[in-house]
Amino acid sequence: MCHPLCARDSLLGDQRCRVKRFAGRLGFLIFIAMMVLAGTFLPLALAYRWGPVWPAWTLWAGTDVPRWIVLGPALLVAIGLLAYFGVGGLTASLLGNTAGAVEITGYVVWGIGLAMATASYALLTRRPCRAGGTGRTW
Repeated sequence: MCHPLCARDSLLGDQRCRVKRFAGRLGFLIFIAMMVLAGTFLPLALAYRWGPVWPAWTLWAGTDVPRWIVLGPALLVAIGLLAYFGVGGLTASLLGNTAGAVEITGYVVWGIGLAMATASYALLTRRPCRAGGTGRTW
């Protein structure tokens, strides 16, 4: 049976309906896969040695990982977690809605931890100064 919003009066309309349903399911599966990767591998890449160096099971084993491959998604996910759940949690608490407060707090703490790990990774993987210094400020 076709979705109610799709045109059902012709064969072409039915085909469009199937394509839309497939695209919706594919988009959802891609979203879930990206969330699993971001939630699993991103924090590990920030904390373990194989974050700055490709692991042995990849084609690029032993070579340096470009900083933006780890820092870009980490920064986006950290900002997204803090913005979405921070603003949502603050709004919910101001409106007196305490349902889900524990979960929202957990996501905010996760966002803070991810932001701290991202900042640490950025400091640890930066390049030395060109003027001959070590690149460290402490």
